[in-house]
Parts: sequence; C-alpha cells; structure tokens
Amino acid sequence: MGPEHMPKMGSNVVRGEVEGTVQYTGSLTFFGKTAALLQSVESELGNIQLILRRVMFSLCAISFMLCMCCFIYLLARFYESFRHALQFAVVVLVVSIPIALEIVVTTTLAVGSKHLSKHKIIVTKLSAIEMMSGVNMLCSDKTGTLTLNKMEIQEQCFTFEEGNDLKSTLVLAALAAKWREPPRDALDTMVLGAADLDECDNYQQLNFVPFDPTTKRTAATLVNRRTGEKFDVTKGAPHVILQMVHNQDEINDEVVDIIDRLAARGIRCLSVAKTDEKGRWHMAGILTFLDPPRPDTKETIRRSKEYGVDVKMITGDHLLIAKEMCRMLNLDPNNHLGLAQLPQGKLVTMLYLKISISDFLTLFSSRTGGHFFFHMAPSPILFCGAIISLLVSTMAASFWHKSRPDNVLTEGLAWGQTNAERLLPLWVWIYCIVWWLVQDVVKVLAHICMDAVDLFGCVSEASGSGPIKPYSDGMEGNGFEPVKKPAEKSTEKSLNMSVSSASHKALEGVREDTHSPIEEASPVNVYVSHDKK
Repeated sequence: MGPEHMPKMGSNVVRGEVEGTVQYTGSLTFFGKTAALLQSVESELGNIQLILRRVMFSLCAISFMLCMCCFIYLLARFYESFRHALQFAVVVLVVSIPIALEIVVTTTLAVGSKHLSKHKIIVTKLSAIEMMSGVNMLCSDKTGTLTLNKMEIQEQCFTFEEGNDLKSTLVLAALAAKWREPPRDALDTMVLGAADLDECDNYQQLNFVPFDPTTKRTAATLVNRRTGEKFDVTKGAPHVILQMVHNQDEINDEVVDIIDRLAARGIRCLSVAKTDEKGRWHMAGILTFLDPPRPDTKETIRRSKEYGVDVKMITGDHLLIAKEMCRMLNLDPNNHLGLAQLPQGKLVTMLYLKISISDFLTLFSSRTGGHFFFHMAPSPILFCGAIISLLVSTMAASFWHKSRPDNVLTEGLAWGQTNAERLLPLWVWIYCIVWWLVQDVVKVLAHICMDAVDLFGCVSEASGSGPIKPYSDGMEGNGFEPVKKPAEKSTEKSLNMSVSSASHKALEGVREDTHSPIEEASPVNVYVSHDKK
C-alpha cells in the first residue's frame, strides 16, 4: 500500500466501511516527523535580538576606539609605561562593554512571559513576545472563529408547492440524512434538531448518499411505509438544487431574488427538493438559517483596533453574507474593492462608453475657443448627430451580450445582478460630464493665461503691432515664382500674369479695403504658375 492510500489520524470516512491497521505511532507518524523537523531547525533570531546585536557591536566598536585613544594619550602625554597604559585601557574597555544588556532584556521578557501565564498563555519562545507585539494585521476565518459554528433555523421558509410549510420541509430535509444516527456535520445537527424525527420514522431509507464537497448536497431514496410511495429527496446549496429541478426556467428569478435578499441580511439558505411519480425533481422549499457571531467577537475586534491591529475576515460564503457579518462586527464593511470586483468584460465596455462620451463632449468644448461651451450654440446638425451617436453607444454598452468582438471580451453593463451594477451606464455619464465641466474651466483659464503673457506671439500679430512675416512654403523653384505686390493704395500697375478669377477677386478685395492692416504691412509674396494653361 502506497502513502497515498494511508489516511492520517483524524480523517473522516465519507461513505462505506473498511478495515484498517495502525502502521505508525508516536514520532514515526507523519505529524510526529513534522514536529521533529520543526524542533531540529534552528530558530531565526527575533527582531529585538537583531537590534541588540547591532547595538552591542556598535557600542563595543566605539569603546575600543576610545580606549585606543586613551592608551595613545597616556603614552604620549604622561609618558606612562606601556604596561600601565595598557592596564588602564583594558580596564576601561571591560567596564564600557554592555555585557549585561542582553541579560536585562531577557529578564524583562521572562517577567513578561510569567505575567502572560496568568492569562492562560504559554510562551515557549521569548522572542515570540516581541514578534507578537509587532503584529499589525490579523486574518481570521469566519465560520467557527468569528461565529459560533452553530446553525440556527429561522422561522422564515419559502415553499414552491401547495401544502408545504416549514414543518414538512424540515421533515424532507431530515429524510436526506441519517436521522437516527449522530449528526455528521453542522447542517445535519441543525436540521435534525429542529425536525420531527417521529414523523421521519414513517419512512424507510433504502439508499443514502452523504455530503460531498464536489456535489454540495446529500441525497436519499425512501419509501413511505403507509402508502408504499417511493421517491428521492435531496438537500444542499440552492444553486445546485436549482439546476436539478425540471421547472428551473420558471422559478429561477424568484429563487435568485430570495437568495440575494436573504444574503444581504446575513441569512444563509438550504434548498430541499423531492421527486414526483415521474422521477422529476421539484423544489420543495428553501430553509433559512443563521450562524450567529460569538458573543465576545465584537468586543475582541474593538480592543484589537485600539491596540493598532486590523482584523480581516476570510470566508468562502456569499459576498452579501460576508458584508452583513462585517457590518454586525464593525469590520468596516464599506471598504470594498469597487470596480476591481467587476468582470473584465464590463470594465472594457465601460472604457468604450467613456471614450465615446468624452470625445463628443471635448468637441463641444473645443469649438468655442477661449469661451465656455455655452457661449455659442452648436448647429442643429452637429447637435442631432451627437445625440443620436451617444444614444446608440449608450444602448449598445448597456444591453450588449457577452461576446468577443475582435477577440476582446465585452459584456453589457445593464445585465448585472444588483442595482449598483445596473446603474453603471449612469455613473459613466456622470463621471464624463463632471470632468467635462472641469476640462472646460481649465481650457478658459489656459486661454486667459496664454493671452496675458502672449506665449506664442499670436496677440501681437493679430493686432498688427508686429510685422507679418512673408509667407514661404517652399514652393519656389517648383514651377512657381514670387510676385511682390506693394500695399500702397495708389498703385495701379497691371499684373501681366494669368490667374484664376477667384484669385483676381481676392486681390481686388485687398486693393479696395482701405482700412485693412495689410496696406501698412510689408509686401506679400504671391506665387504664380508659369503654366499658361
């Protein structure tokens, strides 16, 4: 038999019967060897021991240097003999070394361990006292540590068939267990303690399947001693039982809503199902139970926080149940992960929607230049186009089915299970509008600052206070040559060139505008093509 077939002491047999022999005892067992290995490994030094070593090394080095100075000073100044000077230096060195420092610290820790023993705390390693004093976070399991691990049936019971109530549902749940044997777990203890076991004796159990962590349910085959009816019954996690019933589509929304509402109050659920004469599973009811916290847990957490130790709860229960337990124990339930707990597809969709909204809002802001966005109304075409585009993008982001377009996972934001998730499109809109207003204010302030300092010389050129530089775009030598046109009004020279009618009208407009600042500016370069066509 290999090691993989040898169960350790304390293991539980889930089903069946087998004969076994004891192979090892004492230090030869797996746990015994583990304990021996732990004792054989040299323990690491605690933080306080490392600090003491560094302090002692530093003090010894300083003492040695000072004693050497005294030795040299005695030889050079007082002309003492080498022997007398060495004796004095050695005496000073011995006196200055902090030999008793570690002894004092060890004695203090020993006194502290004696004080802890009065509080029923056994200290096997003195450095552990200092290590425990440096703890700033304590991670604790929920079930059995923060709670009593004693389930209590609640009066509230949800049934899905006529004639079922809390009493009959408890009897069916007890039939899915060995009701005349000691309970196997906390759930069986809870159910068998609340059910009418005398009523269970009216049934004969033909087969029993104990709880399995993979299936998350128990099952049994029974026959009614009175009527001879044969049926199966099961109890387990609600989502597991829900997938077994034949009318899952009809009751799915109702069951999920019940579970979420109860979980928000910290109440857990246990579903019970039964087969009919056709062998189809029917949801009989949902039992509610509560694992209350220990009476001293809340006070212990409060005192831990006073000493600077944060307590974190670790659990595998439903998120809403964990939040409710944190609220009951004052464990800061508002410290949640936020967007980090959303699926990747919804995060990607939120980014797409944010970019779509921000682009249009930035367009509305940039079109007004140095003024606020409401300074000039947008054209009807632009406004209608923006409204239609944003409406389409918002609807697509809200109701898009989970898919992978272009190999990118996306998921609609309105398909969430909670109201907070369904309102994600609204929060994206609010976020974009708030930052759009901030962006518009920053834009106006930036324009004011740039105009005040004339950062790029735009104000001087626009007002005519500075010369307008001749424009050159590198077209010389490419079939074009510059023609200088004087800006004086009296100039009436004809241009012997072939230009388009549009260019001719533009030149005539410049010539007729007597108030144009171009008249007082430097000559303007006009490029004329040599192509006679």
